[in-house]
Amino acid sequence: MIKNIQESKYFLKGELSSSLLGRDIKVLIRKDVDIEYANLCADSFDAMPDSLLDKLCECSVEYCKSFCIYSDSEPIDVGRGREVLGYITPMALCIQRPLDSAVPAYSVEFDCVWEEDNGMEWSVRDNQALYVGPFINIGAQKDLDFYKTCSPNYALGIEYL
Repeated sequence: MIKNIQESKYFLKGELSSSLLGRDIKVLIRKDVDIEYANLCADSFDAMPDSLLDKLCECSVEYCKSFCIYSDSEPIDVGRGREVLGYITPMALCIQRPLDSAVPAYSVEFDCVWEEDNGMEWSVRDNQALYVGPFINIGAQKDLDFYKTCSPNYALGIEYL
């Protein structure tokens, strides 16, 4: 459940006490989004299936490895699987206007140790990973074919071109 909701110029801002990640996370909600839908998305994020969290973490590890090679950076060992959670910090759960108000869709913005300029984004719709890569505010409300054109997109196995 989203708490402490306040209106800003462009968004509603709130907070989610996430049991999934064991911390409070800022929630950004477009003003044209119903609070009931926003709570559906927040609850979906917090009740994420283990298999989805595992996939997102594995994709994050691959993103780290690939980014370090692509940017000629010193390799960073973020471990395997969920160990990567120790190297990323959730900055915001972002909720946009839904394609279908019965289907939870959200993206999460992270700071991460390997990509300090842009961070990382996870986009999820209906418990399906759509996008893992640099944060570009891609969201989770686009046509599925759109995510196939994103480079990189580790959720779909697309590396830097």
